[in-house]
Amino acid sequence: MAVIDIGAAAINRATYWAGPYTVVEGSNPANDNGIINTLEIWAVTNLSNCEVATFYVVSGNNLSTRDSQTIGSVTAGSTQTFSGLSVDVLTGDYWGTYYSSGQIETDSSGGTGIWYNAADEIPCTNFTFGFLASYIISLYGTGETTVTAGKKVLLRKNKYLRRTRFFSKLKLGS
Repeated sequence: MAVIDIGAAAINRATYWAGPYTVVEGSNPANDNGIINTLEIWAVTNLSNCEVATFYVVSGNNLSTRDSQTIGSVTAGSTQTFSGLSVDVLTGDYWGTYYSSGQIETDSSGGTGIWYNAADEIPCTNFTFGFLASYIISLYGTGETTVTAGKKVLLRKNKYLRRTRFFSKLKLGS
């Protein structure tokens, strides 16, 4: 299995983004399909009610969540690592977080940009976010590809196709 990474390095940065906010990091989309199982995050002040999610762009600045997990409290002052997560991800997804209070490390330059909204948008469907170009937040995830799961999906599709063809032939032959 290959390693998936998503988001930006969880490091000490020049400024912060204060909650309550949903913030989606746009600098490093997921490089493969699979499961994100580890989160790294750097908070300036303790984060409360923290959640993480994978997001995908529907169009423009409209995003939807693919999957999410509740983290809870995040201690400030250094990179905090949370393992044992199980968050679905597809190639091109983005890593985002919501926290009801606290501050996450941010830079106003050096990134691709962030999507943001001053409310809990985990989960969301086709929601319009604000966007700030060049911003970057300290939110990073890693995981593993799920080749086996992909094969199971293909097998299910093939069984469906075979059944459809079988029933089509029966109908035509009647």
